[in-house]
Amino acid sequence: MRQLTAPFAFQVLFALAAIALIAWRARVLLLVAPLNTAAFLAALRSRMATGERTAALALSHALLPAWVAELSCTALGADGSPDERRLVVEELAIDLQAAAHGLLSSIVALGRIAGPLAFAIAIVHMGLAFRHETGLLALQRGLPQTIAVERAVLSIVTGMATSLVCHVSVALLRKHVVTLQRDVRVAAEVLLGFDGVASP
Repeated sequence: MRQLTAPFAFQVLFALAAIALIAWRARVLLLVAPLNTAAFLAALRSRMATGERTAALALSHALLPAWVAELSCTALGADGSPDERRLVVEELAIDLQAAAHGLLSSIVALGRIAGPLAFAIAIVHMGLAFRHETGLLALQRGLPQTIAVERAVLSIVTGMATSLVCHVSVALLRKHVVTLQRDVRVAAEVLLGFDGVASP
């Protein structure tokens, strides 16, 4: 690359932003949000069965920021009537499931933008090849067009690579989203079945 143009610099920043977003979303899905839900709910059941609601709530707080633990903290610590507590837990469960889906939607959007953006920048580079050049470029016949083609090809390759990374990342992370959504649903059902949560 003989010179980094502004359009290509923007495309590089776009690619870096996509990679940073993927890394952040992967961290949430793999390290922050998940929890061994079966073991956690079993521990809650044993505490709630013996009336240790405070201990169950303390366990939930200790496992934050896991999403199922957040749901448990809300369920066990909510005030109001049983119907109000049920509504709060159900709304949070819906919000968490939507948030899990949203973790991938922005990556999908970036992947869809990367291709058209690459072709647009390639067109810009080809257009610049036909402007009136001065200096050394004007002394070498065909050199501006050669450079423009090189830049256009590099832009397309960069865009396709960015799009591919986004789509592969979504494919790899999708199963974690499905698992997280399932865990939230199961936890909500179990938590609403505890005495004092959604029952008088």
